[in-house]
Amino acid sequence: MKTEILIVGHKKTHKPLFKNEYKKIFVGPNQSSLASSQDYRDSVGANIAEKNANYNEMTAIYWAWKNLDLDNYGFCHYRRFLKYKGKLLDKKMTEGLLKTYDVIIPKPELINDKDKTNEGHYVNAVKHNDVETLRNIIIQKHPEFLEAYNLVMARKSGHMRNTFIMNKTAFESY
Repeated sequence: MKTEILIVGHKKTHKPLFKNEYKKIFVGPNQSSLASSQDYRDSVGANIAEKNANYNEMTAIYWAWKNLDLDNYGFCHYRRFLKYKGKLLDKKMTEGLLKTYDVIIPKPELINDKDKTNEGHYVNAVKHNDVETLRNIIIQKHPEFLEAYNLVMARKSGHMRNTFIMNKTAFESY
């Protein structure tokens, strides 16, 4: 079974204990000076690396979708990793869990008191206009999703940062 867990980053960082089971993928403008020959870069092959300033780790996810042929795709961040029962996920644990589940995600994060809700978090993290633009696009193109959008944006917790492990079918759907 081909499984890779990619560590998305834009600066030098350490790998977890299972060094050969995690592979780095560098994003952003400094990647050519940071990546070793064993690392991936989101700027080679089919890519949208030039959009990293707007899409963040999604450029690495796009790169993997277009350039890797795996059974399972995993993504974590240079300082955030997935754990199961208090242990860092390795390939054996991951592949075992994916026999039962299509997707592994972290627990939802609580939104801080300053932001209050997911909408407040996004308004403070990105431009307010972007949140309003997204709402307007949903109203115009997919009004059937507006109620779900409003429910998610009103929550006080959420799944952030595109940290997940998915089987190929779920990943391609994502």
